[in-house]
Amino acid sequence: MFGSIGFPELALIFLVVILLFGPEKLPEFAKFFGKTIRTIRETVDEAKSTIKKELDEVDVTKDIRAFGEELDPYRTEDKNDESSQ
Repeated sequence: MFGSIGFPELALIFLVVILLFGPEKLPEFAKFFGKTIRTIRETVDEAKSTIKKELDEVDVTKDIRAFGEELDPYRTEDKNDESSQ
């Protein structure tokens, strides 16, 4: 979850938080931090699902394949013209 942050880095962050907020405010800070992380995660998940839904509705690949199939007869005629010259 924390990527490349190891135990020494987490201990240093914890120490700085205790020094800044004090042990009395630490539970409030942890609760606020947890809510913030949850809100960010929910927002990112919602954005991902919205983007996926929109891409599924548009589905450009079907349109590209259909367009390519429409162009296939012209492509074979171009190849035949080049080989006859």
